[in-house]
Amino acid sequence: MMNGSMLKIFLVDEDYIQQQALRRILEAAGQSNIITFEDELECLQHLYQKPDLIFLDHNLSTFTGYAVIRKIKLLHPKALVVIVSAKEDIQIIADSIKYGALDYIKKTENLELQVKRFFKNISVMNKVGRSVNQAPPFIKNIFNLFLAPPKYLKTT
Repeated sequence: MMNGSMLKIFLVDEDYIQQQALRRILEAAGQSNIITFEDELECLQHLYQKPDLIFLDHNLSTFTGYAVIRKIKLLHPKALVVIVSAKEDIQIIADSIKYGALDYIKKTENLELQVKRFFKNISVMNKVGRSVNQAPPFIKNIFNLFLAPPKYLKTT
């Protein structure tokens, strides 16, 4: 899914200027399959398109970013979610990760650098994942313990 190739990316932000700024950064990073949404409800209605990656603003009008992450993970558990926020609150960061976000990016003047770092980290994670797939079963089990979705997200 995330091997550095073209990804299907959802970008959810009510602020059009911020949305377009992040879109330009993603395009500069070689991504062109980007679908933008101005609200979380529209994003949720389009999860049937199976995005690989969702950049989600934390401050949304109908739900909090946490509630949207939970809904995304229930409807499309394989989607990776990155919270994007103007706030740098440790509790927001911790809760975002707790509810299933892979990363948290702060909207600042170095947004482009943060997005590049995120894609670099994803590349490293893919390499580790491929190595683990070739490892003995007990190593795979240990690795999967850390990657399994939290119990509250499991539907079965």
